Amino acid sequence: MDSSCRVFVDVYSNLTTPPRAQVCAVPSQARTAAVTPIELADSSLAAETAAPPPMELAALLKEIQASAFPLTTEPENLRVAMLQARRKLCVPKIISVPTRDGKETLYGAVYLPDPKVHGEGPYPTMVSVYGGPHVQRVARMWAMTVDMRAQRFRDMGYAVLKIDNRGSFRRGSAFEGAIKHRMGTVEVLDQEDGVRKLVNEGVTIAGRVGIYGWSYGGYLAAICLLKAPETFNLAIAGAPVTSWDGYDTCYTERYMSTPQLNPTGYRNGSVMEAVDNMQDGQQLLLIHGLIDENVHFRHTARLIASLISARKHYDLLLFPGERHSPRHLEDRIYMEQRIAEYVKERL
Repeated sequence: MDSSCRVFVDVYSNLTTPPRAQVCAVPSQARTAAVTPIELADSSLAAETAAPPPMELAALLKEIQASAFPLTTEPENLRVAMLQARRKLCVPKIISVPTRDGKETLYGAVYLPDPKVHGEGPYPTMVSVYGGPHVQRVARMWAMTVDMRAQRFRDMGYAVLKIDNRGSFRRGSAFEGAIKHRMGTVEVLDQEDGVRKLVNEGVTIAGRVGIYGWSYGGYLAAICLLKAPETFNLAIAGAPVTSWDGYDTCYTERYMSTPQLNPTGYRNGSVMEAVDNMQDGQQLLLIHGLIDENVHFRHTARLIASLISARKHYDLLLFPGERHSPRHLEDRIYMEQRIAEYVKERL
């Protein structure tokens, strides 16, 4: 809440509602106000014309990440800034996806290209993935809208899909615990189910689907390409874990136990074990910083060795002076250019 007690952030969720963050404001002339935000469309903003009714709580900004803009004592300033940004960016649509066994509902987000520029679809599609423990990416918040890579793909004519698969955060212990002792299994099925939904709805062109991610997301991008070659045609894997026997034991053994006690889980979760599934025509771009202190370059090196042994094609982008994620501006610009070019040329 701000110093005037007029603007506050409300973050809430429940078992059936993805996390939402609202910025709410009380008109300055109000002494009392109802504690019920005006219901707004999923556009992140109130209507441009209607002023907040006096004596009512006005939800000027809805479901955004509070840190996207500095809070001030003037709600109108926030409203104007958000309206200006909204005109240039696509607000993703939140969707629900049933798992193939019908036992769970997954939440996803879809960014669609401008139909005036790229037609009504279906579109080639890029799947943005993380999918690991203690992370939830799909929520009604401003951070979703300002995902610049997703917005760039959309401008290029690609639909973009995000799915929080089983194993993701804030859906209860059973949902997150679905990957216990079996990382790299149910996540692949859930990402496939998300793509299948868009194909069935006429949004996505089957046979023109890519997937990209970093760290655990890089791991899932690579293993989805190899375990589901009928669904994914291209993968961009940034700093990927490729075998859990080579990653931080404090993290890995929390979810996978030890290699001695869970050899099947480690084997099934290894990207190298699936290399032989790679099909002619599939595209794989590996990206890694050579001084990555989190996911050591050894992971990518081991995968490359397996790809060479299996005579499988791959592409490689290295950053000699970068750690787990490129931080230097020149490297980040170069990486984004290469990623965009790779997708445009190969998908």
